[in-house]
Amino acid sequence: MKKLTVLAALIIATMMFFCFDGLHQVSANGVDADADGILDTEDLCLGTAIPEGVPWVRLGTNRWALVNGGIDFDTTSPRGKGPGLSFTIVDTAGCSCEQIIDALGLGKGHSKFGCSISAMEDWIASIEVPLPECSDGIDNDADEAIDYPDDTGCDSPEDDNEAFEECPPGFEDCDQAPQNGCETNIFEDELHCGECNSPCGGNCVGGFCNL
Repeated sequence: MKKLTVLAALIIATMMFFCFDGLHQVSANGVDADADGILDTEDLCLGTAIPEGVPWVRLGTNRWALVNGGIDFDTTSPRGKGPGLSFTIVDTAGCSCEQIIDALGLGKGHSKFGCSISAMEDWIASIEVPLPECSDGIDNDADEAIDYPDDTGCDSPEDDNEAFEECPPGFEDCDQAPQNGCETNIFEDELHCGECNSPCGGNCVGGFCNL
């Protein structure tokens, strides 16, 4: 039985090699191929088996694994007041305890008794991808404007930098007001001809002052 379990772990490890690029799934076809309740486009662990092959010995106290066939991770509650935690296959992005063990390189204790609380929390934290600055609801550049389209430093909701990186040719942020960005056309502005704070007594043409 143990040899079969080890073989299963090797198969899962091979599967994860092909299904991961870092922590991002490579193969996605828009269906739930492994019937774990998570579409392949959002599933970090294709080929999930429920119930899974761990624990080898028994499900320990405050240990977690998919042993009863549902999407909720099962556990053995401690006597008295426990941590009051719960995990689902949604929380782990389609990954079972045995797949988490392989991905994090955890020891045999997790295979024998299920994934510990710290293993579950570490995995969930590792797969959480922060939102881009331009759609995270935070004023990242302290300009009193938040996210696209209100923050003019954002090119799109996917932009990961609210601050202006640089102005396009011919424009500068002469008033230093982040709300309006690169507002000055230094090729035409008579108060900022060629550069900020360079007044021209005549016409500013192409950044040069014609008196």
